[in-house]
Amino acid sequence: MRVLIVEDDPTTGHLMKYVVGRHAEYDHAVDGEEAFDKFCDAFEANEPFDLVFLDLMLPVADGQEVLQAIRAYEEQNGIIQTEGVPVVITSALEDNSEVYQAMAAGAIDYLMKPVKTEKLIELLQRVERSVVSKPPGETLASPSTNEFTMSGEKPKTKTPGAPTEGYEEF
Repeated sequence: MRVLIVEDDPTTGHLMKYVVGRHAEYDHAVDGEEAFDKFCDAFEANEPFDLVFLDLMLPVADGQEVLQAIRAYEEQNGIIQTEGVPVVITSALEDNSEVYQAMAAGAIDYLMKPVKTEKLIELLQRVERSVVSKPPGETLASPSTNEFTMSGEKPKTKTPGAPTEGYEEF
């Protein structure tokens, strides 16, 4: 299973990489543009992610923009999954309206920060079960070149190419 962790906070990112790394292969992005590029590059290399953990409050492009761009990219490339790649929102926002908007845009779940290790593991296991039980004919289409950027414009070129307070002990 391949996971993309999109988190700009070093402490939360470290925790998530540690826990996810014990259960799956992962890649990490610290801003919205980097996340979208890694997502597209993985599809173009025919090594798509099986799960994305996406922070809402990111530099360059926020989590809402990234989620919308991911869903548009999947639609444009004819991704043959019923709901696209599962995206789990991570958020420290006390106003849940942003989380609800992300859920409406296609996120499958959310984790409130500080992230609880057992909830993270539970989500990984749930997605892993669905990846393993996917019918043989349900595969991803071959993606075309990245036809848009986070801003919605066509790119000029695209080359595929220890715990802290508030966190549980691992």
